[in-house]
Amino acid sequence: GRNRKRVTALLLHTPAYAPRVVTRIVRSQAMLGRLPGIHRIVGKARKNYRVASLYKKIMIEGFGVNKEDFGVNMKNLRNSNYEASMEFLLDVLNHDYTYIISTFSIPIYVIMPDRDRLVNGNEIANLSKIGKNVTVRVLEGAGHGWSGALIRKQNRILSEIF
Repeated sequence: GRNRKRVTALLLHTPAYAPRVVTRIVRSQAMLGRLPGIHRIVGKARKNYRVASLYKKIMIEGFGVNKEDFGVNMKNLRNSNYEASMEFLLDVLNHDYTYIISTFSIPIYVIMPDRDRLVNGNEIANLSKIGKNVTVRVLEGAGHGWSGALIRKQNRILSEIF
């Protein structure tokens, strides 16, 4: 793009870039969510704080998430466009963008939790084999949601990288 020369590094956090990276449970939910009746129900239910909160705690983030972080995530969920979110997910489930990573000459840093429920960590760890400029850092004991301790651990990794 027009600013490509100004970009000196790329940071990816729990990236979804290919079908094999997305966990089976998320792929199943996406396929179910495409059904017309389910699609409408989920589109409305995600705006209900109690329903969305319970879903996120059980299926995505777990119950030990930092309260402030969870609040930000819920606000983002309510403000996001459901159709655009589904379009992005379905695009990732139907296309493999791994090749793009090998086209970058700048350093690419990937941070990922080892217990994420949305992406397959083993696949993401293989990114360092795809591009010689890729460094993958794993947050041990972390899921998709963040506790205070995991936020501090991530901040340490970021300070080491940058």
